[in-house]
Amino acid sequence: MRRLREGDVDAFLAYRADPEVARFQSWAPMDRDRALGFIAAVADAPLLQDGEWCQIAVAGDDDALIGDMGLHLHGRVVELGITLARGAWGRCLGSRAYRAALSLVFADPRVDAVVGIADARNTGSLRMLEKAGLRFERAEEAEYDGETCIDHHHRITRADFDGGRALG
Repeated sequence: MRRLREGDVDAFLAYRADPEVARFQSWAPMDRDRALGFIAAVADAPLLQDGEWCQIAVAGDDDALIGDMGLHLHGRVVELGITLARGAWGRCLGSRAYRAALSLVFADPRVDAVVGIADARNTGSLRMLEKAGLRFERAEEAEYDGETCIDHHHRITRADFDGGRALG
């Protein structure tokens, strides 16, 4: 994990324009100028500011951008969501990034729990959440772009997290 930077824009635009990557996301693809503005805006934004989303990069071993992660602190709970380029799917990179983010988030004493939400049809994201140690909490009907779906809510508490390894 690292901050997004201007040099990430081509990779960012590529995976966010991929219909398979965007299928279960609530954001829309961006043009280059808007993407550069977005990256500039999040580059130095506070990581956990109550009521605000922040975005960080998910980079491969070579530091190349392979995805991004959104974190939203509301009260003592952080919602954490991840988007990965299709080439990074199925390689456990999402679970590794999620566990690293959990370590970062739980280092903040204000945070008691982290939630992850995924569309029930998004089996890869559901597996990633479970591998990262989050437990299924509930299913809830939702609507995105006029389409009804079922969101699966997962949670992990500070008490269930141990330095990068979920207990259980």
